[in-house]
Amino acid sequence: MSRVKDSAGFVMEQPAGVLFPLFSAEGEKLWGPGWDCEGVTGTSEFQEDPIFLTKNHDHAARDAIWLVKRYRPDDGLVEFYKVEPEEKVAHFL
Repeated sequence: MSRVKDSAGFVMEQPAGVLFPLFSAEGEKLWGPGWDCEGVTGTSEFQEDPIFLTKNHDHAARDAIWLVKRYRPDDGLVEFYKVEPEEKVAHFL
C-alpha cells in the first residue's frame, strides 16, 4: 500500500458565506461539471455524519462513498473522507 500526501489552496474573491454552500454535496451540482450525488443517510442537507455517493467524476476510476466528518459553516470548516473502493481513500479538510 502506498501513501501520497497532496496539498493545494486557492483564493476566491467572495465572502465565505457566499462560497461555502457551493462546496456541499448539493452545492457542487451548481458548478461542477458532471457532479451528481445520492444521499444514503436519508437527508440531502449538508451536516455532520451524512454519507453520500457519487458516480465516476473528476477523473475518478470508480464510484465514490463520501462521509462528512465535521461541518461548521460559521467557521468555514468542512472535513470529509472520500472512499473509492479498491482504489483510494482521500481526506479533505
